[in-house]
Amino acid sequence: MMSILSLPHILPVNVNKSGSDLAVCYSAVDPHRFFIPEQYTQLYHCEAYTLLNDQHKIRYNQLFAARTNEQFMLFESGFTKAVMENLLRADVFKQLDSISDSLVLLLNDEQRHFEMFRSLNQYCFPEFYTDHDYYFLSIPRLQQALLRLFCRYPQHLYALVWLVLLMEEHAVRFSTDLMQQAGSENLDFNFVKVHKAHLRDEARHVQIDANVLDYLLARSSRGNNAINRWLLNKLLRETLKPKQAGLNVIRQLVLEFPELSNISEQLMDGIRSFEYDPCMMPMFADRNLTPVSKALLKLYPEFENALAI
Repeated sequence: MMSILSLPHILPVNVNKSGSDLAVCYSAVDPHRFFIPEQYTQLYHCEAYTLLNDQHKIRYNQLFAARTNEQFMLFESGFTKAVMENLLRADVFKQLDSISDSLVLLLNDEQRHFEMFRSLNQYCFPEFYTDHDYYFLSIPRLQQALLRLFCRYPQHLYALVWLVLLMEEHAVRFSTDLMQQAGSENLDFNFVKVHKAHLRDEARHVQIDANVLDYLLARSSRGNNAINRWLLNKLLRETLKPKQAGLNVIRQLVLEFPELSNISEQLMDGIRSFEYDPCMMPMFADRNLTPVSKALLKLYPEFENALAI
């Protein structure tokens, strides 16, 4: 079982607060290759997926990969940034250089990740991203405002930090699976390069998250723990609900392949039938897929039900 590493073991001497070099040199995009493993696309888990021919499946995979890049961008530049910046401002960490330095490193990494995924989308899909960062995703303004309010107090609402940890564990799993399948499957080289760079940092980030959580949990009251258990479960359920972006991917696919218009509703109904995103649910069915959270649950078993979906 993975243990929680201490911060001195997480920050190697050759990585400073500016983060690691994530520059990626892109090669020609092969339109005949998948961009990501099929199991990380929603429609793959639907019976209607069998109605698509190989050309349709490849293009759907590519479009969903763009949506997935947007998801990483939004999470890293929005949610994670807000949570960790407010943690840096919190009095509880002002005298703790090890945590503060780790959070500065993490934030710098996340900004580079945002730029890396944005440049990958711009390179692979110039028709979508010349003037915009997001093509498939959109967040309602009310939801954005509520999230900003919650994120102001992560030292008390540390369920937010645990959500960051879980999403970064998902990123580690995603990139690991992509790297493992790169040799045996027909995956685009550009996505392989980007996720190799992404994995290097995210493997460190999950340990930083765990150290922050351990520090906060060890000093929290029983009442505050109860509030955070409830909040974490609510946040997870909301995060895992399939959003409009998955349907927008299908709409774009139908625009590019008008012959699919007669089954477009069948394809979208397949996505609508999911209570939770099938691409992410395996990590909640098997704790071994979230080893850092599993290590935290060993220390704080009262949070076990909060992670039950």
